[in-house]
Amino acid sequence: MNQLTSTMTMTPSALPLQGLPRTSQVASRPVVLVRAKHETRASGEWAEALAAALQAQLVTLELEALGNQGLDETDRLAQALRSLAPRLVVLPSVVGGPAESAGRLAAACGAPCLVARSRHAHRGVLAATSLEDRRHPVLEEAARVAGALGCPLTFLHNTRVRVMGPHRDTRAASLERRLDQLATELGADVVLTCAFDPVSAILAEAGREDADLIVVGAATSPPDSGPVGGRVAGLATRSVLVVPPAA
Repeated sequence: MNQLTSTMTMTPSALPLQGLPRTSQVASRPVVLVRAKHETRASGEWAEALAAALQAQLVTLELEALGNQGLDETDRLAQALRSLAPRLVVLPSVVGGPAESAGRLAAACGAPCLVARSRHAHRGVLAATSLEDRRHPVLEEAARVAGALGCPLTFLHNTRVRVMGPHRDTRAASLERRLDQLATELGADVVLTCAFDPVSAILAEAGREDADLIVVGAATSPPDSGPVGGRVAGLATRSVLVVPPAA
């Protein structure tokens, strides 16, 4: 049975000056809902659903209440989030809001950041991976969230043209075997694509599956086209969870 979640609103005066130490108990870390002007209901709905599913406390952080402190808005928010040691952060998808820096925030606070758009319960979760990090933080986080929400899960790997040269087939086969093994372990389906732009491949597959949530990494990959996670979060019409690199 899920624990009941409680809600707190944190203001700058209530935030500790130094970041809280991380705990090994994921459930003890809160889901943080960042509130901003002109936000939609989607962020609140996602935050409540995730807090209940993950059996975590729901904490509300008012963006406008953060002081200047000589930092830009993203740095101020990242500093406040670090002090809360969140399990997950929910951001409103308002133009000019913190969602535009979701990848930077995720990396800075060490927690997945969800850019919230309309939620449709029980639709699928699509997790896109380059398979470059053998710890697979994106796939594991996607599996945790999908499992908690009771949603089907799909892993997407786009081969692009990075697998080149005489060992192209061997490396591609090795990656596919690894992905198949992970999918079996984590209870996911697998989709393989080959497109020059991974962002286009991710968005197209999310549309085909009518996924409710896209999960991507905060790291820049491939290096010649900018941060994939940030681009997906900005271009998608559905919610996007940006996962920081594994610590």
